[in-house]
Parts: sequence; structure tokens; C-alpha cells
Amino acid sequence: MATLRSQWKGKRRKIEHQLHGDFLKRQREKQTYREMESNLRESQLICYQLDGEMGIESPEQLWFWPQACIKSNVDEEEQDEADEEDTAATCQLDEEAPDDDEPEQKLEVLTEYLRRQYKYCLWCGITFQDTSDMEQNCPGNTAADHR
Repeated sequence: MATLRSQWKGKRRKIEHQLHGDFLKRQREKQTYREMESNLRESQLICYQLDGEMGIESPEQLWFWPQACIKSNVDEEEQDEADEEDTAATCQLDEEAPDDDEPEQKLEVLTEYLRRQYKYCLWCGITFQDTSDMEQNCPGNTAADHR
């Protein structure tokens, strides 16, 4: 009887240990996903700002800018009213998760666009003078490269 109890205790500890490990793994995956979504939203806002400085009125791809920044088609009457009130379209980081299921791929594409078009690195937080300056001073094009 005592050996049976010790066997059950051993099995129970093993199962609890595995469940704990699975829980920690899921938590790390959730945190990584949230960080990726946050980096994507930040990249979208930066892209909107840099494109605006260059006079670009619409993004290369719709998801390159936060949804709140993309001007919707309004009829002329609504546009006239908006002009009279002198309201400026502002763009803020939207705390909602992007409506996508692959933020990692989108972040990779948008990061590459910012690096190619503006010599900007999200994780360094600066615009480099040229490609060689970026290659010499930036550790890479992912968050992991900057850790």
C-alpha cells in the first residue's frame, strides 16, 4: 500500500511539473506575441510619420499605417464641413490588437520597408545617414539582434 502511494505521488509530481512547464511556455508565447503586436503598431505609426514627412498620402500597403491614420472616403459635403471646422486628422497608437493573424510576418516586411526606404531602425530608434552607416552601427533587423 505504501509503495502504491509513493508511486502515485511520483506520478503526480511528474504531471504537475509538466503542467507547470507547459503553463510557463504558453505564457512566454503570449508575451512574445504581445511584444510583436506592440512593435508592429509602433512601426506602423513611425511609417505613417516618415511617409507624411516625405509627402506620401497613402501607404504602400494598407496595413503599413495604423487604421486610424488612413483617411476614409467621405463625400464632399462632409469634407467641406470638416474643412470649415479646421479639424486635423490625428493619429495615435491604437491599443487594440491589429486585425491580422500574422504580426511576425507583417513586422518583418514593415521593418524591411523602413530600413530600405528611410534607413530607420525601430529598435535603435534612429534614422541612419546611409546604408553603410546602418550596416556598421545597427546589429540587425530584428528585436533579437538588438538584445
